[in-house]
Amino acid sequence: MIEDWDFLPAKMIKTTALAALAACCSAEVFYQETFDNEWSDRWVQSDWKKDEGTRGDFEHTAGPHYGDAEASKGIMTGPDARFFATSSKLSSEFSSVGKPLVLQFQVRYTQKPDCGGAYIKVLPSGVDQASFSGDSPYNIISVLTSAVLPPSAFMPSSTTRVTTS
Repeated sequence: MIEDWDFLPAKMIKTTALAALAACCSAEVFYQETFDNEWSDRWVQSDWKKDEGTRGDFEHTAGPHYGDAEASKGIMTGPDARFFATSSKLSSEFSSVGKPLVLQFQVRYTQKPDCGGAYIKVLPSGVDQASFSGDSPYNIISVLTSAVLPPSAFMPSSTTRVTTS
């Protein structure tokens, strides 16, 4: 019992230090997606390539590898050789002029990368979500491509470009 008390001051110091660190590092979040069961209410799947029969549909799943099935859910592309495009609006416009902007996301490849890639785009307001395509204008794009990787590679290469209008 006394051993527990010996560690109490160290725990309090750690908790205080973490609270101070969190206060110093707080940031405004402009968009956050957890892909809960209502994700499709917030996302619009594009009709791009639908008439040609090459549009792919996203599946809401944890995929084949997960710890907690519900907490690990996201959207996953389906069959190969399809075009996937979906978008979700920000609640309001923002400006990062003079401030750092962090675009953070997670991509989990569940099969060996072949040809193609993944793109995360921050779109300008007014983009028609129903016709969103690879040619749609964007302000920021983060490209995860697997087309340049040898078959033994596990992670895609990535680049981020920012454009201003």
